[in-house]
This record gives sequence, C-alpha cells and structure tokens, in this order.
Amino acid sequence: MQTPTMNATTIERGVRASRVSPVIIATDGEDQSNSAMVVGRLLATTPDAIRLATVVKPLPIVSAEAPIPATEEVEASRRVDRWLSIEAQSARVWGGHVADIDICEGDPAAILATAAPALVQPAQRRTSSRRRG
Repeated sequence: MQTPTMNATTIERGVRASRVSPVIIATDGEDQSNSAMVVGRLLATTPDAIRLATVVKPLPIVSAEAPIPATEEVEASRRVDRWLSIEAQSARVWGGHVADIDICEGDPAAILATAAPALVQPAQRRTSSRRRG
C-alpha cells in the first residue's frame, strides 16, 4: 500500500484575503475570542485584509410598563468600553493595533450577518468605530 503524498509546490492556500476581500473577525474583547484573532491574522496576509467587528447588545428593559431608555452618554460609554477592551486584546494577541474596529449595536448574530457586506468596503471609504444597528 502506498501513502498518498502531495508535492509541496502544488499546495496552494485556499483563502487569499485582501483589502477588497477581507477576513472579518468578530470579537467581544474577551479571552474566548483570542483564537479567532490568531486564525484571522494567519488567514489575512496583510493588515489591510483584516476587519475587526464587535456588537454591543442593547441594555435589557427592566419593566415593560415603564421602560427606561438608556441615555446617549450611557450608550457611548458602553461603546468606548468595548473599543478599549478590543484594543487591549489586540495588544495582547497581536502585539499592537493592527486593524480598525467596527462597533455595531443589537443582536450579535443578526447584526454581523447583515453588516458583513458593509465591512468589506475598502479602508479609505470606511470610518473606524462606526455605530450600526
């Protein structure tokens, strides 16, 4: 019986991330997302090919009879806290800032699924830390 082998010169990388076809890495800034950041960086050969995305969940409604909406300052503070935690995670995992962070608000799965096409826009046309949702 013969062991199947491949010539190293015929092996090609299956993913070729670039600025126009980036790797989108969803993270919450916690240690549980470190592996996603490591793999995303391996798949993206250049920093231009990386998009970091995070979703801040809305604050829960305490009472249905008298909902108390969160003020804009509270929402801004929550977005800043998330941004700071992801910057700290980037420093921990990658050794520093590599990619801009897109901050969205809402249900994480739904927002990331619908926001993915917008995250693919070239870096010059995007603004860092945009609010979606």
